[in-house]
Amino acid sequence: MLMTPQRRPIRQNSYEDLFVYKKAVVISAVTDIFNKRFIKDSKLSAQITGAARSVKQNIVEGVIDDAGSKKTGLILLIIARGSLHELKEDYKDYLMFNRIPCWETTDPRTEQLRNFCRTNDNPTIYQDKLQTRSVETIVNLAMTLIHQEDNMLQKFIYYKESEFLKNGGLTEQLYACRREAREAINRMRHAAGRQPLPDTQH
Repeated sequence: MLMTPQRRPIRQNSYEDLFVYKKAVVISAVTDIFNKRFIKDSKLSAQITGAARSVKQNIVEGVIDDAGSKKTGLILLIIARGSLHELKEDYKDYLMFNRIPCWETTDPRTEQLRNFCRTNDNPTIYQDKLQTRSVETIVNLAMTLIHQEDNMLQKFIYYKESEFLKNGGLTEQLYACRREAREAINRMRHAAGRQPLPDTQH
């Protein structure tokens, strides 16, 4: 019996419900404030903004494309994580070149940031609070957000990897159907003494 691919319905904007997406929006908002207040070099500003935007946009595309091809969705999520690490390096460079301290994990201020970032995913809150904060506070807050996002994104990728290996997406299911149909036809052709169909699938 041939398999019938099952398309699992995905609400068009379901990515908006994901914490990994909400955190990416916050990172983008914080990075925008950082750029406007402290980065004067337009090329560097565009690079940092682009990395932050790439995280968010690739999560969106990865979740949406997952409905058709889990492989494509997974690749986009991996790209999002790569952009996140690129952004992290930009912030680390800024700290180093400007001799701004990166707060230790044992610093009480770091614990305050972790708790605040863990419980606040509304970008408006950050936009309101960061207008008068020091560059040291903003960059360390951004690093905290990036660390939390990286943990969530890594777990999300692992989940999608296991889902892909188990079920595949619509594209993978259709390929399996075609392969099964082809094998069934070739069995019938073999029984009738005919040559199998030429292999055109890659």
